[in-house]
Amino acid sequence: MKLSLSIVATTLALALAACAGPSSDADAATESVGELNASAPITMQNWLTHPKIAAVRAVVNDIDIADFAPETKTLCEESGHGETERTKMTDAHLVIRELVVAMGSEDSARTDSYYYDAAGTLRFAFRTHNDVHGNQREYRVYFDETGARIWEINRFAFSETFDADITKSPYEAAAERTDLEELATSPAKLYDSPARCD
Repeated sequence: MKLSLSIVATTLALALAACAGPSSDADAATESVGELNASAPITMQNWLTHPKIAAVRAVVNDIDIADFAPETKTLCEESGHGETERTKMTDAHLVIRELVVAMGSEDSARTDSYYYDAAGTLRFAFRTHNDVHGNQREYRVYFDETGARIWEINRFAFSETFDADITKSPYEAAAERTDLEELATSPAKLYDSPARCD
């Protein structure tokens, strides 16, 4: 329980930092590509400043600074494997704006954070995955205002001494489509769905 709460808090902090801006001088350099038209393709060179990505970041930043009261349910306590908890943040109009699903086992932990705009459309998915071997992974998936997937990017860090700093790792274009929860586009259904325990 303590581990899963720590994971959720860390994930939320990382998501805020990840969406707020670049993580290194190299990333900052790619931001100075000049004005972009929203119809321009999103690329590794322009994604940090592309208008479509900026629109997603604005949604995420608004959620991160909002004062939504979290509601959490604890899961899979008996098995210790699978989902450990789900947390939802709901706005004044009863729209779920963020849903965090934490899961793990004795050798790994994963947290999926889903962000939704005021209309309830999924706009951003942020996944962290850490294991006892010193591996750290982050996955970011961006969606436009229609809910269409428009960009995804990952980064990875490893340290045998467990002191890897993933914020210093370079971003890489996703080699394959990130497999998200089937119900991620329906946060209320995902929050209320049966617990998945191993």
